[in-house]
Amino acid sequence: MKCASGNSSNVRPRPDGRWRCRPTIFLVLVVVSAQGCSSLRRNQRDASVAEARQFSLRGADALQLKKNTDAETLFAEALRRCPADERAHWGMAEVQWQKGNCQQAADHLQQAVKLSGNNPDLLVRLGEMHLQAGRPEEALKQADLALASNRQHAGAWQLRGRVAEHHQQWQQAIDCYQRALMAKPNNPPVQLAVAEVYQRLGKPQRSLATLERMSDAQSAEYQSAAAWMLKGQALASLGQSDAAKLCWREAASRAGTQDFQLFLNMADIHAQRGELAEARVALGRALNLQPDHQQARQLKDRLEQQFSTIVAGQLPPSPPATTGIISVSGPLSPPQINFGQPAGGQSPPSTDSRD
Repeated sequence: MKCASGNSSNVRPRPDGRWRCRPTIFLVLVVVSAQGCSSLRRNQRDASVAEARQFSLRGADALQLKKNTDAETLFAEALRRCPADERAHWGMAEVQWQKGNCQQAADHLQQAVKLSGNNPDLLVRLGEMHLQAGRPEEALKQADLALASNRQHAGAWQLRGRVAEHHQQWQQAIDCYQRALMAKPNNPPVQLAVAEVYQRLGKPQRSLATLERMSDAQSAEYQSAAAWMLKGQALASLGQSDAAKLCWREAASRAGTQDFQLFLNMADIHAQRGELAEARVALGRALNLQPDHQQARQLKDRLEQQFSTIVAGQLPPSPPATTGIISVSGPLSPPQINFGQPAGGQSPPSTDSRD
C-alpha cells in the first residue's frame, strides 16, 4: 500500500520496493486533528453561550412582567447551558429574593458580581439585599466597592445614604443623597429620601421645598403616592391641616392595590391626628392585604377602643398639631442592571435603584 507517490520528501522507498511515510506526516495529521477538535469544542461552547444569553433575556422579560415561575425556569435553563452567564445569576438572584430565599439570592448575585468583573450596578444591588437582610456593614462594603470603580455612581451614594439612615446618622445621610443627586439630578427616589430625612430632623419647610422641586420636574399626575403622603406630613407639621388632608386623599387614590405599607402608614397618621374615620378606611385596605399583620392588628384594637370611648360619650384628646414621622419608604424592586463592560478603567454603566 502506497502512502504517497512522486518524489515527495515526506516519503521514501523501502528496500523491498514499498514506500514508507516519514514520522513527520503523522505529527501533522495529529496536530490537524487536534485543531479540528479544539475548533469544534469552541464552536459548541460559543453556541451554548449564545443559547444561554437568549434564555437569560427571556427570563428578564418574564421577571419584569412578574411571571416569576417562568423567569425561574428560564434562568435555570440558561445556567444549565452556561454556568458562567452573569445575567442568569443576577436573574436567579432576583427570583430567589422574591421567594424569600435570601441566602440563595445573595450567593447567585455574588457570583454575578465576580463573573462581571465587579459591575457597580450589581455591587449596589447586592448591597441593597444585605441592607434589607439586616447587614448594614456588608451593604456599606458593597457601596464602597462600587464607588471605587465609579466615584459618580448615583446608586452607590444612595445606598450609602440608606446605610446612614439605618444608623440614624441623618446629616450624613443627607450628604450622601446630595452626592447621588449631583450624579443624577432627576432622581425622584433620592429626592423623596432627602425630604423624609428633613422631616425626621424637624425641618418640614426643607422637606416641603425638596418635594416642590420634585414637582417642578414631574407633572402632578406622575408623582407617586409616597410623595403625596410625605407632602401631607410636611404640611400637617406646618399647621396646614386642610392642605395635608388633600395630599393624603391624593396619595390614597394613587396607591397601588397591593401597597400595604402605605395604607398602614396612612392609617397611623390619621389615628395620631384623631381622624378616626379616615384611619379606619386606610386600615381596612391594609388589613385586606395582610389580615394577620401584628402592627395592623394593634392599630385596629386601638381604633376600636377610641370608638368605644366616643360611644360612651367621652371625647378623645385633641389631635396633635403635627404628625409623627411615618416612613414612606417601601421595599426595593429589582433595578435595571447595565451588563456593560466590566469595571477597571472603562466607562461605567448607569443604574436605577430604590423605587
